[in-house]
Amino acid sequence: DRLRHNIIIYNSTMNACASATRWKVALCLLESCQRAELSPTVVSCGSAISACEKGGEWQLASFVFHSSREVAVFPNTITYDAYISSGEKAGQWQLGIHLLHSMCRDKVERIDVSFNAAISACEKAGRWHFAVQTLGCMSCAVVAPDFITFDSSISACEKGEQWG
Repeated sequence: DRLRHNIIIYNSTMNACASATRWKVALCLLESCQRAELSPTVVSCGSAISACEKGGEWQLASFVFHSSREVAVFPNTITYDAYISSGEKAGQWQLGIHLLHSMCRDKVERIDVSFNAAISACEKAGRWHFAVQTLGCMSCAVVAPDFITFDSSISACEKGEQWG
């Protein structure tokens, strides 16, 4: 029971680090958690990925995402979304598309935020075709688009001068 409380404290602290864009501290806490023989949880890894995403460190977010499986922590929607967003901010539009497919393969629920980050990444990279294609995939995934979805999709078409 004491170990469970300790991991909750670590997770809460890492989550605060993510909110404060303190990615270095979050990664140190994740590492010290493992050294203290506490098993990281999906919340631990998700908080570290989110901190890296907010700090513009998409490669470190990628490292945490992929290494989490080595400690038997499997990503959930929040973890995937933070990783997709880290790629979006770094101009890695292909990453978002790839991760949406991985979410489907891994049977992880995709939500509007998942698609919006991928569409926004395509829009920022001038890849209007992929933005529109991803918008179309939302209906197959039974995910309702929202204002952000349409705004990013329209902006992608505008940047690609696709008006027809």
